[in-house]
Amino acid sequence: MFCPRCKGKTDVEKTIVKEDKVFRYRRCRECNWRFKTVELVSDGWDYKGVLKRIKEMIEGVGIK
Repeated sequence: MFCPRCKGKTDVEKTIVKEDKVFRYRRCRECNWRFKTVELVSDGWDYKGVLKRIKEMIEGVGIK
């Protein structure tokens, strides 16, 4: 994965699996910025359900 700030390559520092989500803590090799990604596991291709869950997650962290 590439850094959202500088587009440099990143390394995974830690992975946490909770229910149907995977949290990855990453660090950029170039600018040293740390950030977290969230992966969702979906049965099949229920894109409407996935979009709904993403919107709920975004609202949960206060991103608009």
